Amino acid sequence: MDTARIETFLTVVEKRSFNRAAEVLFVTPAAVKKQMDTLEAEVGAPLLLRTSSGCVCTPAGEVFERHVRRILHDIQAAVQEVRDAAEDRLGELRMGLTVKLKYRFASAMSDGYSEQYAGRQLRQVLTRRQRMHADLKSSAITACLCINPGEGVPSSLTRTKVGVTRIYAAMRKTHPLSTRRHIAIRDLMPYDCYVSPLLDTPIFDALNARVGGGTYSTEVADRNDIILALSHNAVVLWPCSVDNNVSVPLDLPPLDIWLYYLESTPAIKDLVAYLENLFLQSKGQPII
Repeated sequence: MDTARIETFLTVVEKRSFNRAAEVLFVTPAAVKKQMDTLEAEVGAPLLLRTSSGCVCTPAGEVFERHVRRILHDIQAAVQEVRDAAEDRLGELRMGLTVKLKYRFASAMSDGYSEQYAGRQLRQVLTRRQRMHADLKSSAITACLCINPGEGVPSSLTRTKVGVTRIYAAMRKTHPLSTRRHIAIRDLMPYDCYVSPLLDTPIFDALNARVGGGTYSTEVADRNDIILALSHNAVVLWPCSVDNNVSVPLDLPPLDIWLYYLESTPAIKDLVAYLENLFLQSKGQPII
């Protein structure tokens, strides 16, 4: 049984609403309902009942809630013990990323942290923006570097701005725009554009207003895989430059980079100070 569906079920119970649960989990109400339908099919009994006063548990749902809360707590405690043991041995911090960074920058960031804080390692792991809060609470990640986080991030998380980045048009080296130093939205008119979900709705609107190429959202974490599969005239709009392909900055305002974390997390102040120093060294220029 998928623990993500269990967490969604518990969120619905706590919020008494599919819509409010969807806001917390950064998904659509339809996605929440689909998960609950699948969970009820797995259990073999209805778990939730929608009433005029909100969403409540059925008798079977109350029994299920009682058991899964204990099971989920035991799983999280076991995982935490294992990770604590690993951290004691390796001195490792796990920084979540909502988008894969350019290898050269990611490598330099981890190496620089290890040089500044001897005996510690900074490991980078991909996560989804809607999983950020759950991953931080369960200590799956120590902190999360989030580009253009948007609205709805839980207030229980502390955040610090650690830099800015540009929006880049990534394309094959044979693309007609590959030799440009900058690109405007109008330059993309004839081409199909695949857009990272981390970018804002106004960008989609501006692209959809074009006459010519189509506009598509992509959930793929590694944009290099997309580019390899695209036709030579397609473009991927991404919130950082890419490896192995041409990246041309768009003439659009920069995006903020925020570090999210729990204030009580051990060694978090050193990580925040390290990233803030990188930003200061960049003198406000894009760091990714």
